[in-house]
Amino acid sequence: PSPDPTNGKSHIVMFPHIPDFSRDDPVKRWEAVKPFLDQAGAVADYIELPVRWKDLEAMPGVFDWTWLDKVVNYAQEKGLKLIIDPQFV
Repeated sequence: PSPDPTNGKSHIVMFPHIPDFSRDDPVKRWEAVKPFLDQAGAVADYIELPVRWKDLEAMPGVFDWTWLDKVVNYAQEKGLKLIIDPQFV
């Protein structure tokens, strides 16, 4: 078994809370994620954030970290701990 990155503390998976219609639009994705981050600390120690690789590398060798950087920075401001889970589907 792989080690538990949360050391047994509570965590919640963020991505199911992002509506399908907003997943391909970074502005709508942020609008869906921000309220979640605003409240997540009240119920979990860690937030698991599945990230679609195609959102970071839309074309081979062309990376855009803007959205993920925004989420990570905001989570840090809120004192939240993120587990980034890259998705290659």
